[in-house]
Amino acid sequence: MNLKYRYSRISNEINKYDRDIVFALCSWGNGVEFFGYELASSWRTTADIQDNYDKMIWNFLMNANTHFIHHGKQYGWNDPDILEIGNGGMNITEYKTHFQLWCIVKAPLILGNDVSKINLNDDIYNIISNKNLININQDPLGITAICVR
Repeated sequence: MNLKYRYSRISNEINKYDRDIVFALCSWGNGVEFFGYELASSWRTTADIQDNYDKMIWNFLMNANTHFIHHGKQYGWNDPDILEIGNGGMNITEYKTHFQLWCIVKAPLILGNDVSKINLNDDIYNIISNKNLININQDPLGITAICVR
């Protein structure tokens, strides 16, 4: 049974209910990125992220510089994986970059840590609560930034 068929069946069941339900697909960058926009609220476009700058940038580039970028829309998001902000593997400047990049590509802003256990100091709090960046991420049109070099 292929991924699209399985997820289509789940999506059809969810759509029977008259309420908003977030349906997030994941195959770690191994398939759902090709059809997720047809069925779900978000779909993983990459392998798992790690709390280091090189892997974070790799996930961003895989998410931002592929044909999947045009699948993002209002109520539908390409997902390069969770935010690692505050876990300790990057410095503050790298965490700021991480948050900014996720915001411009309309990635789901899901913290990948236990906020009761991380050092939620002013620097970390200021990053994850930046209203200007969150406004960009939450723009009602849902248009994803196209990154060019």
